[in-house]
Amino acid sequence: MSDSKRRRDSYEGPLFYGLGWAALFGFWSGTILDMGALSTICEGTLITYGALFLLIAVRRPKQPTRGDLLMLKWGFPILYFVGVLVYPYMWYLRGAR
Repeated sequence: MSDSKRRRDSYEGPLFYGLGWAALFGFWSGTILDMGALSTICEGTLITYGALFLLIAVRRPKQPTRGDLLMLKWGFPILYFVGVLVYPYMWYLRGAR
């Protein structure tokens, strides 16, 4: 088995699971009438999740640890809910009430 095939197999399941979460939360955020606040959180979370994936893939391209795969699988919902908690506080710090 080639290295690229092994790498693709190890990342494939958790990455598709995480992107499934992203699609679900993206659809859900788009249907809520809150003037785009949750959609903005979802966009930020997607960018952060992409950076997380690149960091993990560059750091351990051939042998990701169980923690790496777990973070890729469940990282999007965790980051999303952290964003939901932090986003209003960030606007408060910027002076918007």
